[in-house]
Amino acid sequence: MKSVHCIIFIFFGLTLYGQDLISVQWLNSEQLEKNQQFIGKDIYDNTYLLENNTLKKKNNTQTGNYTNLKLGKLYRVDITNPLQLLLFYSDFKTFILLDKELSEVKEINLETEFSTLDITYLGVSIKKRCWMFNSANNTIFQYNLSDSKITPIYIIKSDKVKYCYSTLNNFFWIDSENTILGIDIYGKEVLRYNLDSDLDEIQIEGLKKIFYRYQQKIYYIDLLENKKYLIQIPEKTVDGFFYNTQKLSIFTNQKINNYLINIP
Repeated sequence: MKSVHCIIFIFFGLTLYGQDLISVQWLNSEQLEKNQQFIGKDIYDNTYLLENNTLKKKNNTQTGNYTNLKLGKLYRVDITNPLQLLLFYSDFKTFILLDKELSEVKEINLETEFSTLDITYLGVSIKKRCWMFNSANNTIFQYNLSDSKITPIYIIKSDKVKYCYSTLNNFFWIDSENTILGIDIYGKEVLRYNLDSDLDEIQIEGLKKIFYRYQQKIYYIDLLENKKYLIQIPEKTVDGFFYNTQKLSIFTNQKINNYLINIP
């Protein structure tokens, strides 16, 4: 286990006085039913929804469903890898792996194997591994799906972790001072960025792009240029968003509005 202090990318958020703007172009809308909640879209433009604790996957031709009544409330869905979805049922400390057809591949009960850990976050990683965060001692693990062993790779020094987020290659967290920090699969620190505000939702693309939502607005941060933009959208209420390959999807009033967006 290691706590590395060598920072590769260090950024400082700047308050925008002359606001930099990014415009969007409307593409289409998807109407949702009353109890449906938008999760996100994958690289194949499939839409993922949560309805009455059931995961739904929709495209232009078909809809798939997955539900597991015995595990209680579905706490988190990770669609980072469309070929291997991860569903986390925190009340029973269990996660499910699904294939692209939403067929169950594997069920893993963490209570059986790691009863002393307080796992509050799980995410898909590379090399048949998963990210795990133990909030009891702020330790980040990698869980090996092949042998069911965990490896501690980093201990977070912050007193409070407000938010966790992960991609295949990186694990990120936001501390009480709204600083975004990130590590790679070896526990090496790769990102430190100080936001100039709080946030409600975040999406990080590699180590180059940050999108986040705060107070009904969506912002884009170019980490390479250390520049922040406000994305101009017509919605007055934003319940969620998802960016994928020049397409921005916004969840508002039981509808998904899809926009073309050209990132500088």
